[in-house]
Amino acid sequence: MLYVRNPAVVGIARRDAYHVIQPRHPVFTLRPTDVDAISRLMAIACQPISAATIDDICGRATRADLENAGVLLRSDAAEASPSSAAGATADRPCQHLVLGLTGAIATAQVAPYTLDLFRKFAQRIDVILTSGARRIVRPQFFNFVGITAWTDPFEAHGRCAVPHIHLAETATLIAVVPASAGTLHRLATGACSDLLSLTITATRAPVVLFPAMNAAMWDSPPVRRNISQLRQDGFFVVEPTIGIEVANATPGYGSMGVGPLGPLSVLREVLALVNTGP
Repeated sequence: MLYVRNPAVVGIARRDAYHVIQPRHPVFTLRPTDVDAISRLMAIACQPISAATIDDICGRATRADLENAGVLLRSDAAEASPSSAAGATADRPCQHLVLGLTGAIATAQVAPYTLDLFRKFAQRIDVILTSGARRIVRPQFFNFVGITAWTDPFEAHGRCAVPHIHLAETATLIAVVPASAGTLHRLATGACSDLLSLTITATRAPVVLFPAMNAAMWDSPPVRRNISQLRQDGFFVVEPTIGIEVANATPGYGSMGVGPLGPLSVLREVLALVNTGP
């Protein structure tokens, strides 16, 4: 029998107490316990490990406590072993996701989502940052975690001499998360004035837009006209949700339309819709 750490669990250690926090559960505390041993266990249990290994680190009784608390998840060897190529493809159904980030302030929230998409949704991700997005996040962040970040339509990457054609032709799906009002305008009018709009105009891949702006901007006639045109042109437009508008911290309609689902769940459903036809 193999075990892995529950990814939803957060552990907090102080003195001889180890506190476990997880969604929709009361805090679980082990006290007294060897907090250093549990910390070592949590570090290596990101990959499947055996019961014997756990017992060597912290003892059988602690293993039982952690399993009963949902900290350690039990799986048989076939389920917990590294995925085959076919399994990895099933787990990450999108072969190539091109992710566009814009000058909407919600871009600051997207970096953690990007890592989640890379692990669970897309076998390859390329990120395009507009000039506005680069005021909020740095391209180096994505490069550090193995995701190629693109900013310049004239900058070659390796053998790729024309970035927008390369990205447009290889993309399985393009998502703009979040889509600012300015980006929506460029896409609705075919402006092709930056790498993101060039790529989307040149692609035959499905495109998903997550508009994010305050309620007044969302309700303005020019934005509404652009949104209507984009829908008619075949873009998937994710409706904004009711929530806290990031730029001025006020409740209202217009926050990025992911709600409690997150971009991962939304994009999985969109890809399923694309694959099943009209």
